Amino acid sequence: DDPPNAQDLEFMEQDGMKLFKATFDEYGEYIMDLYQKDENGQLKNLARYQVNRKPASELYQDDARLLMEQLQSDMKQNREDEERKQDESDKELGALKRDIQRAMDLKDPEMLERSIAAFEATNPPENDKLLQKAKRLLELLRAKEELNTASHSRSLQDLDKAIARAKAANYDSLLDLQIVMAGRLRDQLHRIEKLRHSVLNMDNRTISEIRTYGNPPDGVHQSLQAAFLLLGNSKKDVKVWKTCQSILGKTGRDSVMRKISGFDPKDCYLDVALSAKAVIEPYSLEQIRDVSAGAATFFVWAKGMIEEVEATGGAQRPDDKMKDTSTSKKGGAGQGAKKKRK
Repeated sequence: DDPPNAQDLEFMEQDGMKLFKATFDEYGEYIMDLYQKDENGQLKNLARYQVNRKPASELYQDDARLLMEQLQSDMKQNREDEERKQDESDKELGALKRDIQRAMDLKDPEMLERSIAAFEATNPPENDKLLQKAKRLLELLRAKEELNTASHSRSLQDLDKAIARAKAANYDSLLDLQIVMAGRLRDQLHRIEKLRHSVLNMDNRTISEIRTYGNPPDGVHQSLQAAFLLLGNSKKDVKVWKTCQSILGKTGRDSVMRKISGFDPKDCYLDVALSAKAVIEPYSLEQIRDVSAGAATFFVWAKGMIEEVEATGGAQRPDDKMKDTSTSKKGGAGQGAKKKRK
């Protein structure tokens, strides 16, 4: 309630700002009004401030209270932020787990691998059941792919590796059939390789002995005839013994040994194999071996390759594929005609 006194205020200017320093004799609440006198001597109120002068002890209490309130506010905000982040994290994890489950249901290895990588980026626990299950399925799917690739390439080394991986990844007997089929193919390829080496390991003296026959013993010509039919020579050519001798004497890319080295039963037509079979069918290995060890080697190779072609059905000729397509189209038209008559 003290009257206004301009002497209680000190005007200062610092850094372009006008400052007012007020002096209060006692503790309490004060109202400070700032006025400006215009050119006509009229006072104009510029601002009003409420100033509280308190003892230092009260100020410390107020500061402590304010600090506590601020701390509580910050803690509350942090809790809310953590809860929000946790909620977002839970939603993200839920979406990632759904992606993994969908990839597992579809048995899509590429999709499953991407989903696992995204889930692992969140640093889940190592013993997460879904993650363990997904990794086990992914390894099984990759092992299955490797089996299919190795079977298609017909590589013994790749098949051995793929079968070992499939056996390690197999659970709940899911790959039993594929492993058995791949094992059969591997055994088949082993037989082919063994027969191939039996011919390739013949020495030049044995081959020369066969070529020296002017009139070969019964079964020798037929053994070579069957082998050369499988290698792509015509029936007309191989019926003549001199032609067989000439074929046996070729070198380089046309040599018999080189052709046998690259021969694969899956590329041989069934009718060719059956023609070769008819040539050697009247003979036994013992008969051929008694007259010529070299011819017996060709006999064994030809007989083994014929059996492989018969087991797989052989290669399909291009004209057979066209016949199949034509038959399919005709069949479709016939069915359509029957429906019309109905």
